[in-house]
Amino acid sequence: MIITLGTTVLLVIGIFAIVVSTYASRKALRISERYEKATIEERYLLEKDFALLSSVSWIILPARIAMIPLFFWTMQDLIPAIPGAMCGYGVMQAAAPYSWMNLGIKLFTLYAYSGWLVLDWINRRCKGSPLTKALSSKFLLLTPVLYADSFLDLAFFWELEPITVPCCRIAFPAGLGGIYLGVTCPCCLVFFILPLLAAAIPLYALSVACLYWVWLIGRYGRLYGEVGEVGSGARRKLLNANLAFAMLGTLVLIVQALIGPAPRPA
Repeated sequence: MIITLGTTVLLVIGIFAIVVSTYASRKALRISERYEKATIEERYLLEKDFALLSSVSWIILPARIAMIPLFFWTMQDLIPAIPGAMCGYGVMQAAAPYSWMNLGIKLFTLYAYSGWLVLDWINRRCKGSPLTKALSSKFLLLTPVLYADSFLDLAFFWELEPITVPCCRIAFPAGLGGIYLGVTCPCCLVFFILPLLAAAIPLYALSVACLYWVWLIGRYGRLYGEVGEVGSGARRKLLNANLAFAMLGTLVLIVQALIGPAPRPA
């Protein structure tokens, strides 16, 4: 294990997420099991539990969001500690396969969990909170994903050692004529050669996320009439946000094309 500020913070957040997710999943299980058959008094108590579950969930998401840029920043910060590593790809190789599994599950968790929170936001604005039981059941499905994300954080940084790794030039040869038209290391491409991709990619990801949220609200709107009434306005705003993010991402790409690629790091 290599201890730095970045790895320490990621490990602390990972442990925190496991503890909080365990607490929230117990509330979700209780609600999903008892809500349909509960008396008026019991339902009131269950709705209080769900309000607490919702509040805890809105704490977890900022932690998940913060971990994405922190993860990539930590990769860059660890480059000098890994012999042979010239970019984040070498760091990822030093703890493979946990590193690649961790990155994949982290991106999946962000999309899946954000969808839950969008529906929770709609549910708060609907009379009678019609999605309470459905959201509790969906949270139980998300809990293993949250666990996997956190455990892979712990596994990744625990297994990370200053071993010698091959330079990314071996796996990804440079393009012809120094223009990098051929295959090149994705880490070098984003962080060194075409650095504005680091802004364009999240913008396009947000654009796609808005479409996913629109679809999700529409799906539940067809199942629950109250959601359809409240969600129509939210869907319009999300479609506008989708267009705005896509236009900004395209603008950033145009600027990058005008600037041109930077030299590949030696």
